[in-house]
Amino acid sequence: LRPDAITSPGPELRVKVGSLVKLTVVNVGRAVHVLTIVGDLKEDPNAVPVFSGASAGTPRNPIPPGSSVTVYFVAEKEGSYYYVCNVPGHTSLGMYGGFVVESA
Repeated sequence: LRPDAITSPGPELRVKVGSLVKLTVVNVGRAVHVLTIVGDLKEDPNAVPVFSGASAGTPRNPIPPGSSVTVYFVAEKEGSYYYVCNVPGHTSLGMYGGFVVESA
């Protein structure tokens, strides 16, 4: 996504079940951020990703402004999930989007 196309909440992302997902998070803002794929849309700085490796940064080690992080994970299970910024308060500000894993 282009930095000038930022929306809140973010766009829905769709992948096929079993896909190896490469996710690059670029922090174009002025604050620190984190990205985690979760099952429930709620504020939770301790959220555990639903897929192993499906998180970029942590609230204790966030992505600084101007930096990027790339993660890889397998979308193992069909369903509707969310990507969220689990820096405290950021999810409620609209820093989330849908992450859908569809049948192959």
